[in-house]
Amino acid sequence: MSAGPRRGGAALSAGLVVLLAGGCAQETARPAARPALNVYTSFAEPVPGTYALFVDDRALTGRFEFQGGACVAHVYPVDARSAFTTSIYRTLVPLIAEVDLSERAVTSNEIDRTGIAGVIFVRAQDIDVDLIAVDKLFDSQLAAEVGLTASVLVDDRSGRALGATVVAEGEAVADAGSDCAGGTVAIERAMGEALEDLSRQIGDRIANSSRLRGGAAPVEAERLPDPLPPEAPRTDPSDPGSIWIDRGRGQREPVL
Repeated sequence: MSAGPRRGGAALSAGLVVLLAGGCAQETARPAARPALNVYTSFAEPVPGTYALFVDDRALTGRFEFQGGACVAHVYPVDARSAFTTSIYRTLVPLIAEVDLSERAVTSNEIDRTGIAGVIFVRAQDIDVDLIAVDKLFDSQLAAEVGLTASVLVDDRSGRALGATVVAEGEAVADAGSDCAGGTVAIERAMGEALEDLSRQIGDRIANSSRLRGGAAPVEAERLPDPLPPEAPRTDPSDPGSIWIDRGRGQREPVL
């Protein structure tokens, strides 16, 4: 008879632990895509040719939590994979003649066989999220700092055309809300800022690569006309040595 209550108590305790653990888990932060639509390029035309784009976004998931303050032990899952891939793709579309988003990595050996100009490989390497509670007089706010690291490689028919590692950061603040739910909002906003910065850096490197353009010359800045020389000082219309009488109100007459 005594074994029954002990088994029930253990089950109840296990259920309580699960309930408490679940209570600290927040909604997954899923930032919206933030492509960089204002990438500066020194060339008048987009990069010529068709490029296959493969994005490895597997590293952009994780679970992060506050280390102190009122929201300590609250866990915030993050999944930025879709936002990362979409941001990169939409950034490159206006910068390259044609971009085909590939579901698998295309090897350099396939470039000649498929007839494309090259392959762009973007890999997310690291994501870091720091959460800080900001206590105020009447309410609390949660600050999120997001760091992203990614690498970009471009191979064309001549071999490796471009290789770089880029790092971007984003910051945002949101009201804590009930049960510290505002942390999810702060993470999504900060992540969006970092994604846009990262996309801009990748787009800048690709769009301004003279190697990918086959030696095309950058567009020269429009030359402004030379400024007019300073106007010569006005001189007295009278001949040297002439004598004038000032009659007032700007009227003068020569003395004959």
